Amino acid sequence: MRTALLLIFALLVAACSPTPTPSLWGEVITFGQTEQSTAPVLWATQQRVIAAWVGADDAGVHQDTTIIERSSFSERVVLPLLPVHPFAQQILPANNGYTHLLWLDADPNRENRLYAALITPGLQIERGSTLISNGLTLRYAAVSDGGGGLWTVWSGGLLAEPRLYAQYIDSAGRPRQPNQIAANADWPTMARGNDGTIHVFWLHPVTGKIYHTTLESGIATNIDTLEQVIDLAPGDRLIDFRAALDTTHVYIFWNITRTDGILESWFTSARLDSQAWNHPMRLGFGIESEDTFDTGFNGGIAKSVLSGTSWFAWAAPMTGQFDMLPVAAYRDENLIVVFFRDGMIAGYQTILPVSVLIGAPTLSTDQNRHLYLAWAEPNPFGYADLKLTTTLR
Repeated sequence: MRTALLLIFALLVAACSPTPTPSLWGEVITFGQTEQSTAPVLWATQQRVIAAWVGADDAGVHQDTTIIERSSFSERVVLPLLPVHPFAQQILPANNGYTHLLWLDADPNRENRLYAALITPGLQIERGSTLISNGLTLRYAAVSDGGGGLWTVWSGGLLAEPRLYAQYIDSAGRPRQPNQIAANADWPTMARGNDGTIHVFWLHPVTGKIYHTTLESGIATNIDTLEQVIDLAPGDRLIDFRAALDTTHVYIFWNITRTDGILESWFTSARLDSQAWNHPMRLGFGIESEDTFDTGFNGGIAKSVLSGTSWFAWAAPMTGQFDMLPVAAYRDENLIVVFFRDGMIAGYQTILPVSVLIGAPTLSTDQNRHLYLAWAEPNPFGYADLKLTTTLR
Protein backbone atom coordinates (compact mmCIF):
# COMPACT_ATOMS: atom_id res chain seq x y z
CA MET A 1 0.00 0.00 0.00
CA ARG A 2 2.79 2.40 0.93
CA THR A 3 4.57 1.76 -2.36
CA ALA A 4 1.39 2.50 -4.32
CA LEU A 5 0.81 5.74 -2.42
CA LEU A 6 4.39 6.84 -2.99
CA LEU A 7 3.98 6.22 -6.72
CA ILE A 8 0.73 8.21 -6.78
CA PHE A 9 2.37 11.10 -4.89
CA ALA A 10 5.30 11.08 -7.30
CA LEU A 11 2.96 11.21 -10.30
CA LEU A 12 0.96 14.05 -8.75
CA VAL A 13 4.11 16.05 -8.08
CA ALA A 14 5.32 15.44 -11.63
CA ALA A 15 1.94 16.48 -13.06
CA CYS A 16 1.56 19.62 -10.94
CA SER A 17 5.14 20.86 -10.87
CA PRO A 18 6.67 23.11 -13.51
CA THR A 19 9.65 21.95 -15.51
CA PRO A 20 12.64 21.84 -13.11
CA THR A 21 14.83 24.92 -13.26
CA PRO A 22 18.24 24.02 -14.68
CA SER A 23 21.30 24.66 -12.57
CA LEU A 24 24.30 26.80 -13.44
CA TRP A 25 25.86 23.59 -14.74
CA GLY A 26 22.88 22.26 -16.68
CA GLU A 27 20.02 19.82 -16.20
CA VAL A 28 18.73 18.73 -12.78
CA ILE A 29 17.53 15.12 -12.57
CA THR A 30 15.39 13.47 -9.89
CA PHE A 31 16.42 9.83 -9.61
CA GLY A 32 14.66 8.65 -6.45
CA GLN A 33 12.47 9.39 -3.44
CA THR A 34 13.10 8.40 0.16
CA GLU A 35 12.59 9.35 3.81
CA GLN A 36 16.08 10.66 4.50
CA SER A 37 17.28 14.20 4.99
CA THR A 38 20.89 13.72 3.92
CA ALA A 39 21.97 13.49 0.31
CA PRO A 40 22.70 10.15 -1.35
CA VAL A 41 26.34 9.10 -1.36
CA LEU A 42 28.15 9.20 -4.71
CA TRP A 43 31.13 7.68 -6.45
CA ALA A 44 31.94 9.20 -9.83
CA THR A 45 34.02 7.64 -12.60
CA GLN A 46 34.35 8.59 -16.25
CA GLN A 47 30.91 8.93 -17.83
CA ARG A 48 28.92 7.56 -14.88
CA VAL A 49 28.23 7.98 -11.17
CA ILE A 50 26.96 5.42 -8.67
CA ALA A 51 24.50 6.74 -6.07
CA ALA A 52 23.35 4.93 -2.92
CA TRP A 53 20.74 5.78 -0.29
CA VAL A 54 18.44 4.25 2.32
CA GLY A 55 14.91 3.52 1.10
CA ALA A 56 11.75 2.03 2.60
CA ASP A 57 8.48 0.54 1.36
CA ASP A 58 6.00 -2.21 2.26
CA ALA A 59 8.87 -4.71 2.33
CA GLY A 60 10.72 -2.67 4.98
CA VAL A 61 13.96 -0.70 5.05
CA HIS A 62 16.55 -1.37 2.35
CA GLN A 63 19.64 0.08 0.73
CA ASP A 64 19.17 1.28 -2.85
CA THR A 65 21.54 2.11 -5.68
CA THR A 66 21.40 3.42 -9.22
CA ILE A 67 23.82 4.28 -12.02
CA ILE A 68 23.56 7.79 -13.44
CA GLU A 69 24.98 8.49 -16.89
CA ARG A 70 24.70 12.11 -18.00
CA SER A 71 20.96 12.91 -17.73
CA SER A 72 19.67 9.32 -17.46
CA PHE A 73 19.70 6.78 -14.66
CA SER A 74 19.24 3.04 -14.37
CA GLU A 75 16.37 1.30 -12.66
CA ARG A 76 16.76 1.34 -8.88
CA VAL A 77 18.52 -1.74 -7.51
CA VAL A 78 17.55 -2.85 -3.99
CA LEU A 79 20.64 -4.46 -2.48
CA PRO A 80 19.95 -7.79 -0.67
CA LEU A 81 21.74 -6.76 2.53
CA LEU A 82 19.04 -7.49 5.20
CA PRO A 83 19.39 -4.15 7.04
CA VAL A 84 17.73 -3.17 10.33
CA HIS A 85 18.13 0.63 10.42
CA PRO A 86 21.13 1.46 8.18
CA PHE A 87 22.59 4.96 8.25
CA ALA A 88 25.85 6.88 7.67
CA GLN A 89 26.55 5.34 4.27
CA GLN A 90 29.80 5.87 2.40
CA ILE A 91 30.87 4.57 -1.00
CA LEU A 92 34.51 4.19 -2.08
CA PRO A 93 36.32 2.62 -5.04
CA ALA A 94 37.61 -0.95 -5.17
CA ASN A 95 39.27 -2.41 -8.32
CA ASN A 96 37.95 -2.97 -11.85
CA GLY A 97 34.84 -0.84 -11.43
CA TYR A 98 33.83 -2.45 -8.13
CA THR A 99 32.91 -0.29 -5.15
CA HIS A 100 32.86 -0.62 -1.37
CA LEU A 101 29.65 0.39 0.40
CA LEU A 102 29.95 1.06 4.15
CA TRP A 103 27.26 1.84 6.71
CA LEU A 104 26.30 1.62 10.38
CA ASP A 105 23.51 -0.72 11.48
CA ALA A 106 22.30 -2.83 14.39
CA ASP A 107 23.78 -6.31 14.86
CA PRO A 108 21.68 -9.26 16.18
CA ASN A 109 22.19 -7.89 19.73
CA ARG A 110 20.79 -4.49 18.67
CA GLU A 111 24.21 -2.89 18.99
CA ASN A 112 25.39 -0.56 16.23
CA ARG A 113 28.30 -1.90 14.20
CA LEU A 114 30.16 -0.98 11.03
CA TYR A 115 29.26 -3.09 7.98
CA ALA A 116 30.56 -3.24 4.40
CA ALA A 117 29.66 -4.79 1.06
CA LEU A 118 31.62 -5.18 -2.16
CA ILE A 119 29.46 -4.23 -5.15
CA THR A 120 30.06 -5.20 -8.79
CA PRO A 121 29.92 -2.68 -11.66
CA GLY A 122 26.42 -4.03 -12.40
CA LEU A 123 25.25 -3.29 -8.82
CA GLN A 124 25.30 -6.90 -7.62
CA ILE A 125 26.64 -7.99 -4.24
CA GLU A 126 30.02 -9.70 -4.52
CA ARG A 127 30.64 -9.87 -0.76
CA GLY A 128 28.46 -8.73 2.15
CA SER A 129 26.94 -7.84 4.43
CA THR A 130 30.34 -8.08 6.11
CA LEU A 131 30.66 -7.19 9.78
CA ILE A 132 33.68 -4.91 10.15
CA SER A 133 33.87 -3.54 13.70
CA ASN A 134 34.07 -5.93 16.66
CA GLY A 135 32.21 -3.84 19.23
CA LEU A 136 29.74 -1.01 19.74
CA THR A 137 30.41 1.54 17.00
CA LEU A 138 29.45 5.20 17.37
CA ARG A 139 30.91 6.87 14.29
CA TYR A 140 33.42 6.11 11.54
CA ALA A 141 35.41 7.55 8.65
CA ALA A 142 37.00 5.88 5.64
CA VAL A 143 39.43 6.68 2.82
CA SER A 144 40.70 4.75 -0.18
CA ASP A 145 44.27 3.41 0.00
CA GLY A 146 44.69 4.10 -3.72
CA GLY A 147 44.90 0.40 -4.60
CA GLY A 148 41.34 -0.84 -4.25
CA GLY A 149 41.36 -1.29 -0.48
CA LEU A 150 40.47 1.23 2.18
CA TRP A 151 41.26 2.30 5.71
CA THR A 152 38.53 2.90 8.24
CA VAL A 153 38.75 4.57 11.62
CA TRP A 154 35.82 4.03 13.98
CA SER A 155 34.95 5.06 17.52
CA GLY A 156 33.32 2.72 20.00
CA GLY A 157 33.62 0.57 23.08
CA LEU A 158 32.37 2.14 26.30
CA LEU A 159 29.95 5.03 25.77
CA ALA A 160 31.54 6.99 28.61
CA GLU A 161 35.08 6.54 27.29
CA PRO A 162 35.00 5.70 23.57
CA ARG A 163 38.19 4.56 21.89
CA LEU A 164 39.40 4.94 18.33
CA TYR A 165 40.31 1.97 16.14
CA ALA A 166 41.96 1.77 12.70
CA GLN A 167 40.99 -1.13 10.47
CA TYR A 168 41.90 -2.16 6.93
CA ILE A 169 39.51 -3.62 4.32
CA ASP A 170 41.21 -5.15 1.28
CA SER A 171 40.11 -4.83 -2.35
CA ALA A 172 38.03 -8.02 -2.03
CA GLY A 173 36.05 -6.56 0.89
CA ARG A 174 37.79 -8.61 3.61
CA PRO A 175 38.52 -6.83 6.92
CA ARG A 176 41.64 -7.20 9.05
CA GLN A 177 41.62 -7.01 12.83
CA PRO A 178 41.19 -3.49 14.24
CA ASN A 179 44.02 -1.69 16.00
CA GLN A 180 43.38 0.84 18.79
CA ILE A 181 44.98 4.20 18.04
CA ALA A 182 43.52 6.49 20.74
CA ALA A 183 41.52 6.57 23.98
CA ASN A 184 38.84 9.11 24.96
CA ALA A 185 38.21 9.77 21.28
CA ASP A 186 35.14 10.24 19.09
CA TRP A 187 34.01 11.88 15.82
CA PRO A 188 36.83 10.52 13.60
CA THR A 189 37.40 12.10 10.20
CA MET A 190 40.05 11.34 7.57
CA ALA A 191 41.64 12.91 4.48
CA ARG A 192 44.16 11.28 2.12
CA GLY A 193 46.67 13.33 0.16
CA ASN A 194 47.88 12.64 -3.37
CA ASP A 195 51.17 11.41 -1.87
CA GLY A 196 49.30 8.71 0.09
CA THR A 197 49.50 10.46 3.47
CA ILE A 198 46.41 9.67 5.55
CA HIS A 199 45.42 12.38 8.03
CA VAL A 200 43.15 11.40 10.93
CA PHE A 201 41.42 13.90 13.21
CA TRP A 202 39.07 13.33 16.12
CA LEU A 203 37.47 15.10 19.05
CA HIS A 204 37.80 14.52 22.77
CA PRO A 205 34.24 13.55 23.83
CA VAL A 206 34.22 15.95 26.81
CA THR A 207 36.49 18.91 26.04
CA GLY A 208 35.87 19.06 22.28
CA LYS A 209 39.61 19.44 21.66
CA ILE A 210 40.90 18.26 18.29
CA TYR A 211 43.60 15.64 17.90
CA HIS A 212 45.54 14.85 14.74
CA THR A 213 47.76 12.04 13.57
CA THR A 214 48.92 10.46 10.35
CA LEU A 215 48.16 6.79 9.84
CA GLU A 216 50.95 4.48 8.68
CA SER A 217 49.94 0.82 8.20
CA GLY A 218 47.23 1.29 10.80
CA ILE A 219 49.57 2.85 13.38
CA ALA A 220 49.08 6.41 14.64
CA THR A 221 52.24 8.51 14.46
CA ASN A 222 52.99 11.74 16.32
CA ILE A 223 49.58 12.54 17.83
CA ASP A 224 49.16 16.33 18.05
CA THR A 225 46.70 18.30 20.16
CA LEU A 226 45.07 21.35 18.57
CA GLU A 227 43.92 24.12 20.85
CA GLN A 228 41.21 25.24 18.42
CA VAL A 229 37.67 24.52 19.63
CA ILE A 230 34.26 26.02 18.92
CA ASP A 231 31.90 26.92 21.74
CA LEU A 232 28.91 24.61 22.14
CA ALA A 233 26.44 25.84 24.75
CA PRO A 234 23.99 23.47 26.48
CA GLY A 235 21.46 22.43 23.86
CA ASP A 236 23.75 23.07 20.90
CA ARG A 237 24.39 19.99 18.75
CA LEU A 238 27.31 18.95 16.61
CA ILE A 239 25.95 17.51 13.34
CA ASP A 240 29.20 16.50 11.66
CA PHE A 241 32.96 17.06 11.71
CA ARG A 242 35.00 16.71 8.51
CA ALA A 243 38.57 17.09 7.27
CA ALA A 244 39.61 18.08 3.74
CA LEU A 245 42.67 19.13 1.74
CA ASP A 246 43.92 21.36 -1.00
CA THR A 247 47.52 21.24 -2.24
CA THR A 248 48.83 23.60 0.45
CA HIS A 249 46.44 23.35 3.42
CA VAL A 250 44.42 20.97 5.54
CA TYR A 251 40.95 22.05 6.66
CA ILE A 252 38.47 21.07 9.35
CA PHE A 253 34.74 21.84 9.06
CA TRP A 254 32.04 21.71 11.73
CA ASN A 255 28.28 21.78 11.06
CA ILE A 256 26.30 22.60 14.18
CA THR A 257 22.74 23.44 15.27
CA ARG A 258 22.29 26.06 17.97
CA THR A 259 19.63 25.80 20.66
CA ASP A 260 17.44 28.31 18.77
CA GLY A 261 17.56 26.13 15.64
CA ILE A 262 20.09 28.23 13.74
CA LEU A 263 22.39 26.15 11.51
CA GLU A 264 26.03 27.17 11.40
CA SER A 265 29.16 26.00 9.57
CA TRP A 266 32.65 26.68 10.95
CA PHE A 267 36.15 25.95 9.73
CA THR A 268 39.81 26.17 10.58
CA SER A 269 42.90 25.50 8.47
CA ALA A 270 46.67 25.05 8.65
CA ARG A 271 49.48 24.67 6.16
CA LEU A 272 50.39 21.07 5.47
CA ASP A 273 53.97 21.81 6.55
CA SER A 274 52.96 23.58 9.79
CA GLN A 275 51.12 22.92 13.04
CA ALA A 276 49.98 26.55 13.35
CA TRP A 277 46.20 26.45 12.94
CA ASN A 278 44.03 29.47 12.23
CA HIS A 279 41.40 30.39 14.78
CA PRO A 280 38.03 28.78 13.89
CA MET A 281 35.76 31.05 11.84
CA ARG A 282 32.07 30.84 11.07
CA LEU A 283 31.60 30.38 7.33
CA GLY A 284 30.23 33.40 5.55
CA PHE A 285 30.80 35.83 2.68
CA GLY A 286 31.93 39.42 2.76
CA ILE A 287 32.05 42.01 0.00
CA GLU A 288 32.06 40.46 -3.45
CA SER A 289 34.67 41.45 -6.01
CA GLU A 290 34.18 42.04 -9.71
CA ASP A 291 37.04 39.61 -10.27
CA THR A 292 36.48 36.03 -11.39
CA PHE A 293 38.79 33.05 -11.60
CA ASP A 294 39.07 29.60 -13.13
CA THR A 295 38.33 26.96 -10.49
CA GLY A 296 40.34 24.19 -12.15
CA PHE A 297 37.16 22.12 -12.53
CA ASN A 298 34.76 21.85 -15.45
CA GLY A 299 32.18 24.10 -13.85
CA GLY A 300 33.07 27.43 -15.38
CA ILE A 301 34.37 30.49 -13.59
CA ALA A 302 33.71 31.49 -9.97
CA LYS A 303 33.11 34.90 -8.44
CA SER A 304 35.82 36.15 -6.09
CA VAL A 305 34.79 36.89 -2.52
CA LEU A 306 36.32 37.15 0.94
CA SER A 307 35.06 35.83 4.26
CA GLY A 308 32.34 37.87 5.92
CA THR A 309 29.04 37.78 7.81
CA SER A 310 26.62 36.65 5.11
CA TRP A 311 26.38 33.22 6.68
CA PHE A 312 25.81 29.83 5.11
CA ALA A 313 25.32 26.30 6.44
CA TRP A 314 25.53 22.57 5.61
CA ALA A 315 29.17 22.80 4.47
CA ALA A 316 30.21 19.54 2.77
CA PRO A 317 33.82 19.45 1.49
CA MET A 318 34.77 17.28 -1.47
CA THR A 319 37.10 14.30 -1.12
CA GLY A 320 40.45 14.53 -2.90
CA GLN A 321 43.37 16.94 -3.12
CA PHE A 322 43.40 19.68 -5.75
CA ASP A 323 44.73 23.24 -6.10
CA MET A 324 41.37 24.41 -4.79
CA LEU A 325 39.00 22.74 -2.35
CA PRO A 326 35.34 22.80 -3.46
CA VAL A 327 32.76 22.77 -0.64
CA ALA A 328 29.02 22.40 -1.23
CA ALA A 329 26.83 24.52 1.06
CA TYR A 330 23.45 26.25 1.45
CA ARG A 331 22.90 30.02 1.55
CA ASP A 332 19.79 32.19 1.16
CA GLU A 333 17.72 29.32 -0.34
CA ASN A 334 20.43 28.48 -2.84
CA LEU A 335 22.82 25.58 -3.22
CA ILE A 336 26.31 26.95 -3.70
CA VAL A 337 29.83 25.65 -4.18
CA VAL A 338 32.49 27.57 -2.26
CA PHE A 339 36.12 27.34 -3.38
CA PHE A 340 38.91 27.48 -0.80
CA ARG A 341 42.53 28.26 -1.61
CA ASP A 342 45.56 28.76 0.65
CA GLY A 343 43.49 28.16 3.78
CA MET A 344 40.72 30.71 3.10
CA ILE A 345 37.60 31.32 1.02
CA ALA A 346 38.53 32.40 -2.50
CA GLY A 347 35.13 32.53 -4.24
CA TYR A 348 31.92 30.72 -5.02
CA GLN A 349 29.32 29.72 -7.59
CA THR A 350 25.56 29.84 -7.02
CA ILE A 351 24.39 26.55 -8.54
CA LEU A 352 20.58 26.72 -8.25
CA PRO A 353 17.73 27.77 -5.93
CA VAL A 354 16.49 25.18 -3.42
CA SER A 355 13.75 26.38 -1.10
CA VAL A 356 14.42 23.94 1.77
CA LEU A 357 17.45 21.87 2.71
CA ILE A 358 17.42 19.82 5.94
CA GLY A 359 20.59 17.79 5.42
CA ALA A 360 24.05 18.14 3.96
CA PRO A 361 24.55 17.86 0.18
CA THR A 362 27.17 15.62 -1.47
CA LEU A 363 29.87 16.85 -3.85
CA SER A 364 32.06 14.55 -5.94
CA THR A 365 34.36 14.67 -8.97
CA ASP A 366 35.58 12.23 -11.60
CA GLN A 367 38.99 11.77 -13.24
CA ASN A 368 38.21 14.53 -15.74
CA ARG A 369 37.33 17.03 -13.01
CA HIS A 370 33.64 17.12 -13.76
CA LEU A 371 31.66 17.96 -10.63
CA TYR A 372 28.58 16.12 -9.35
CA LEU A 373 26.30 17.72 -6.76
CA ALA A 374 23.50 15.71 -5.11
CA TRP A 375 20.98 16.60 -2.41
CA ALA A 376 17.74 15.46 -0.79
CA GLU A 377 15.00 18.05 -1.32
CA PRO A 378 11.85 17.70 0.84
CA ASN A 379 8.55 17.47 -1.06
CA PRO A 380 5.02 18.16 0.27
CA PHE A 381 4.30 14.48 0.98
CA GLY A 382 6.82 13.75 3.73
CA TYR A 383 9.50 12.37 1.46
CA ALA A 384 12.61 13.82 -0.13
CA ASP A 385 13.35 13.92 -3.85
CA LEU A 386 16.91 12.80 -4.56
CA LYS A 387 18.39 15.20 -7.09
CA LEU A 388 21.65 15.63 -8.96
CA THR A 389 23.26 18.14 -11.27
CA THR A 390 26.62 17.83 -12.96
CA THR A 391 29.05 19.72 -15.16
CA LEU A 392 29.17 16.69 -17.49
CA ARG A 393 26.92 17.46 -20.45
